[in-house]
Amino acid sequence: MVSYPLSHLGDVHRERGDLALARAAYEEAIAVAGPAGDLQGLVPSLAGLARVLVDDEPERAAALAAEAIARGPVLGQSRAYLAAGWVALRRGDRAGARPAAAEAMALARARRDRVALAEATELSVLAAAEPAAEAARLEEARAIWLDVGNPIGVARVELTAAGLTNDPAARDRAADARRRLRQAGVRRVEVDLLTGPGSGDPSDRIVELEIRALGTFQVLVDGRPVPRSAWGSRKARDLLKVLAARRGQQVPRDLLIDILWPDETAPQLPRRLSVALSTVRGVLDPAKRHPADHFVAANRSAIWLDVRHIDLDLDRFLREAEAVLEGGPARVARLRAAEALYRGDFLEEDVYEDWATMAREEARVAYLRVIRALAEQSVGAGEHDTAVGFLLRILERDAFDEGAHLLLCQVLAISGRHGEARRAYRRYLAQMEELGVEAAPYPAAEPRTAPGERPVAAR
Repeated sequence: MVSYPLSHLGDVHRERGDLALARAAYEEAIAVAGPAGDLQGLVPSLAGLARVLVDDEPERAAALAAEAIARGPVLGQSRAYLAAGWVALRRGDRAGARPAAAEAMALARARRDRVALAEATELSVLAAAEPAAEAARLEEARAIWLDVGNPIGVARVELTAAGLTNDPAARDRAADARRRLRQAGVRRVEVDLLTGPGSGDPSDRIVELEIRALGTFQVLVDGRPVPRSAWGSRKARDLLKVLAARRGQQVPRDLLIDILWPDETAPQLPRRLSVALSTVRGVLDPAKRHPADHFVAANRSAIWLDVRHIDLDLDRFLREAEAVLEGGPARVARLRAAEALYRGDFLEEDVYEDWATMAREEARVAYLRVIRALAEQSVGAGEHDTAVGFLLRILERDAFDEGAHLLLCQVLAISGRHGEARRAYRRYLAQMEELGVEAAPYPAAEPRTAPGERPVAAR
């Protein structure tokens, strides 16, 4: 029974865009369900893992989806076909995606699985030879998502439809859909990878070289993800990660050698570093359109990224967060744009690496400041549900933030959600007890204080 909630947790992380966390949940579910022979736990987890790995390991993703199909038939078999279809589509194989979509749709209809039917409809439209000609069918999927009460599905379909039309009004509809998705906590919109960003959102623009280090590490050349197999050497990939953490600062070669080969003292290590550097340059500029040092510069003593020529999400987020927190015109819109840039903590897959700690903490602190500012704004505007979402995001990353706990209780209470408010207060009491800190009294329903302050009743 443990594999089922683990698989569902993987689904939640995947929907949000937390791919490293999704992968961990799916792999744990597979490790539990596989030896037990529980196919109803195994098949959905294999399917979910295939969707998570498609950019980094496309061949393995296809094999996982095929295994999920072969393990059937089981309840939820449509998820295996959906995974096979999405993986094929992401690899540019529309023809291969169409039969998978058809199988998923047939199974969904036979079992009256409306959720699978809605997603199969989306998949079949995008897999069509001319997706724009099939766009009207997306309204069927939207109606199902509305009927089952899934606002994320509704917004995703609307974003898909906007990406398939040249209608000028589509930009506004897509921007609204994207806003609702991000308000719900979705940081990575999967459909953008297939249709292109329909709203012209600057956080999803296509550039020559993009390095995404917030959340799951990913390199995109001309908008296309570089698969893990292209690196050939794990050390080369790790070298780029270390350089990304320094955001353009020069990193001494000796330090890089210590980080990459901590337990070795061989005289050939400087040469190995040079080989790794050459590999990185080849991956970032496979067509050799630029001089060797265009993206990664080096001299005899140090190596560094030339961030003038690279869209590094960590650098862009920190610069935007610093600028917007100083105030200025259109502050709320800019705060939301900065928040949208944060796809997750820095290098979530390297959480135990000491060299990543400083960059991770710097980005996390900046993100929490942005979220606090958005929570303040939402409270002041009377947008209580939105404020609750932002406060929960603060507590997700800092469970001991007293001000956020108390303000969450206030906002829930003034919204009439008294049971939730009391439960939130009990969670706050437990966290303060763990810290050995005296807890504040239950706050009055006057949500006028900033997340960093105690409410009037608690002072």
